[in-house]
Amino acid sequence: MRILVAVLAVLAGLKVWTGDWLYRAGLEDAVRLAYHADAVSACQRQRTTDGRGLPLAVGTLDWSRAGTGEIMTGNARVSVGFWEVDHVLWNQRYRNPVIRLRLGDAISRVACDYDVIARRAEVSAL
Repeated sequence: MRILVAVLAVLAGLKVWTGDWLYRAGLEDAVRLAYHADAVSACQRQRTTDGRGLPLAVGTLDWSRAGTGEIMTGNARVSVGFWEVDHVLWNQRYRNPVIRLRLGDAISRVACDYDVIARRAEVSAL
């Protein structure tokens, strides 16, 4: 009887994990399809210099060549502690979906992070 209960528990866990995986995969595809064009246009408008004014890349960057983009949750460059739940930027740091577009090769990479909720893009060197 214990073996049957263990097998049923494993099958239930597998069902929950599979449902969660399918939900997240579908949500990623939906966000990517809905906001990829917005991300490309917002990244085209951003300046391509760092904080010191030095160029991140030579010439103009064509973000439409960046491919599909990677979906992330939150922007790691926003400096907010996870315990500061009342902070104005907490959602932007830990909750908002972000599309990351990448250009370049293995040596020099430039990325643009587009916050879907705030509708803001930020270009940086990786």
